[in-house]
Amino acid sequence: MSSYMSSSFPASGFNSQWDIDVGYDDDVLDQSEYQYAARDHILFCIDASQSMQTPAADVENEAGVIRGKSPMHQALDAVVKIERTKVITGPNDSVGVLLYNVDSAKAPLSDNGSVRDGTYVVQSLRTISAEEIKRLIKLLEQANDEYAAEDDEDAPTTEPTVLRDNFPAIPAKDELNTAGVFQACMYLFRDAGNRVTGNKRVFLITDQDEPPGSEVNRSPARTVFTDMTAYGVSINTFFINRPGHVFNANKFWNDILQRPETSDGSSSSDGMEDLTDLISELVVRQAPKRKQFSIPLKFGGRDGDIEIGIAGYALISEQKKGASKMVRMRGQAVEEVQTKTIYTSAETGADLSPEELTSAYELGAEAKIENVLELEKWERRDGDEEDEDGDVVMDRGSAGGAGEPPKRVAKTRLKFTDEQIRSYKTLDIEPPQIKILGFQSPDYLVMTDNIKHSYFIYPDELTYTGSTRTFTALLRSCLKLNRHALALCRIRASSSPEFAVLVPQEETINKREGGQDDPPGFHVIILPFVDDIRDPPKKMTYNLTAMEKLMRRLRFKSGKYISDVYPNPALQYHQRQLQALAFEEDFDTEEFEDKALPKYAGIHKAAGQLMKDWKKLIDDDERAVENVLNPSSKRHVVAIDPADLQDIPSSYRNGTLEKLKVQELRDYAKVNGISLSGRTKKVDIIEAIADHLAKGTGSTGSKKSKHY
Repeated sequence: MSSYMSSSFPASGFNSQWDIDVGYDDDVLDQSEYQYAARDHILFCIDASQSMQTPAADVENEAGVIRGKSPMHQALDAVVKIERTKVITGPNDSVGVLLYNVDSAKAPLSDNGSVRDGTYVVQSLRTISAEEIKRLIKLLEQANDEYAAEDDEDAPTTEPTVLRDNFPAIPAKDELNTAGVFQACMYLFRDAGNRVTGNKRVFLITDQDEPPGSEVNRSPARTVFTDMTAYGVSINTFFINRPGHVFNANKFWNDILQRPETSDGSSSSDGMEDLTDLISELVVRQAPKRKQFSIPLKFGGRDGDIEIGIAGYALISEQKKGASKMVRMRGQAVEEVQTKTIYTSAETGADLSPEELTSAYELGAEAKIENVLELEKWERRDGDEEDEDGDVVMDRGSAGGAGEPPKRVAKTRLKFTDEQIRSYKTLDIEPPQIKILGFQSPDYLVMTDNIKHSYFIYPDELTYTGSTRTFTALLRSCLKLNRHALALCRIRASSSPEFAVLVPQEETINKREGGQDDPPGFHVIILPFVDDIRDPPKKMTYNLTAMEKLMRRLRFKSGKYISDVYPNPALQYHQRQLQALAFEEDFDTEEFEDKALPKYAGIHKAAGQLMKDWKKLIDDDERAVENVLNPSSKRHVVAIDPADLQDIPSSYRNGTLEKLKVQELRDYAKVNGISLSGRTKKVDIIEAIADHLAKGTGSTGSKKSKHY
């Protein structure tokens, strides 16, 4: 989540209505660190110059013949993989594809229009659709077929004809300068209009460390880049090394993109490798992280004199398949249908309106009392009255005789109105809010109090101006004094009030990549009530050390479980099927890889012998022969006495072992120390006992069992 909470926008000032002096400089109280993009909009800007359409050295034989796809070919393959993934993981996101340094005079007309000479719009920047991706998929299928057909390993690879014809490279003297490329990207973002709100990024893929006019156009390129940043567009670069030439970003790009220069300007990895890593990263991180609530945060004074706006996000949530829609097939057309729920009476079958429905609860046998206590006005007898509380006071005659006091019964014992239920549930705490009650040391926190998924809160400047400044002051004060806040929370209008602790988290920056690892904010951890706490089972740690050696052998090498490595196999299988249907492809179930399957070979190699020894110890333990039966059957635990066993040796000599019950055979093997490890079938158990008796050992007994 941290990568999405990091800012994509420049620092902007704000007018704070709170005057709080905590000793911090104003220039670091920046609301940009709290800005959060719920939707992602990516524009692939790919250099299509002659060098980018030259096959790269994926494979090189002894004669120095180069075999491999061109960088542009590989980049388009990566675009398709990302778009196919985003159809499922980010259906509301937008993806566009722009090629530059393309000869517009020779290239076929684009269905998506044109931005300027030297560019080619493969896909406009708009919400992803399967039909648009199909066109690019078919184009690349032809290119991949041509590439696969070049099976002569002694001849260098040539760029597929379909790519050269559709995206012909422009002459080197006419290649676009960087300012023109950035302007083309801005045109596409502005043409998309208000639909593009959220995280806006340009993925720039090029192998030119000194673009045309790099010296003359430095200032214009830097100006356009500043305009893009002000518009909220960030640029992610993927610099590609040419054969025999390592890309040097210090020559031009670090200056234009306002990045610090490195020692030699070269990157530790190639741009195509980074793009490949990005594909797997997007698959994991594109699960929607929606705002869960936006409510006030009150603190200070008796009743919360200071009130700011906050937004809460769920850091952990189950990624589900998504709700299916009911549709009606009418020939080639598919119509979505609307669902309508109607409640009917179980007695008369008549439709009931919402006004006729109410909520009722069962409370033991009282739920079976006939509803004679709530007679309608036309059903009441003469003499029945209501007191000021609405209870029915029945007359003496109906109460059982003269001289007896009136019988008073509750008018509503099990029924409640919606307003009453809402009042009971919320304790009349209005509206939804988080109110800080005080602050305390982390020493009071107990791990077992964290029983629910926590929320993460950020300031919401749209609700109250100055929320970011006040929120930052509160956060830094808690970090400086090593305190967390105790609060009363009612997060939603339909939720009940709960106590929570607000645990501060300091922002951390990745020193290697320069990005944000952990965002600044508070974790809202819901505390349990006394009714939610259960005592642990007695002697729960009695046998925890029994498998210590086994567990040490099977620990993760990294020392922790990394969820990004193990995608949900059921969800992945479902999404692959949807993709196959959407793109009219065959789905081979045999090729599906379930990464959650245990690595049995590695497990047995690391702890196989220990597991065998452990299982043998269990089989040989006398406590393992006790069978706990169903408690509801009122039968007792049966213990095996060697004197009460079936005469197994006699049955062995008579050849009638197969007539005995499996449990009788198991009891005999247990008492006589016969290992049945790995033997579950009756035939295998008889074979083990027969081998034991063949050695001349055995014991006899009767068929009765001893009960205690």
